[in-house]
Amino acid sequence: MYRLRCHVFHDRLGWDVRVENGREHDWFDLIGPHYLVAHNGDETAIGCCRLLPTQGPNMLRDIFPFLLDGSEPPAAESVWEVSRFAVSDCKPCDGFGFSEIPSLMVAQAVRFAADHGVEALVGVTSAPFERMLQGMGLQIERLGAARRIGRVMSLAFRLPLDAATLKVANDTVRNELRHAA
Repeated sequence: MYRLRCHVFHDRLGWDVRVENGREHDWFDLIGPHYLVAHNGDETAIGCCRLLPTQGPNMLRDIFPFLLDGSEPPAAESVWEVSRFAVSDCKPCDGFGFSEIPSLMVAQAVRFAADHGVEALVGVTSAPFERMLQGMGLQIERLGAARRIGRVMSLAFRLPLDAATLKVANDTVRNELRHAA
């Protein structure tokens, strides 16, 4: 997972992140986050993300507050941050240049968070990934203007975990299971 994060955030996106021995990690990894990791057949991580409650340290509040355009960062037990969302280079299969892995990771993150009583997810993402989320049918809200970070335009977002979002997540997983069968 940490090698995948290095490849995505350091190599591909050009972000200034801490890398040791080809692995990217930060101090948010030390404060008890939840992780979702997708593996291929040989147990190599091909997708991952980290989930943290926002009432403690988190990247949006502590690293990227400038993406909030002066608004206060979310800080509630029922609002979690999704961060370090990374997917390996795969053959694209949708109009946004993404494989099915990112949409399944998003769907599973939504389901996991909802199962833990979370009412909204927040985070920082790229403009192309925002379009993919919208293409899935998710109603995400920008929390500020997009700005260039590294090689990509990035923005802060909020995704309410309402009935419509849960339907998109459940339909995404169901459709993938149907295609895999």
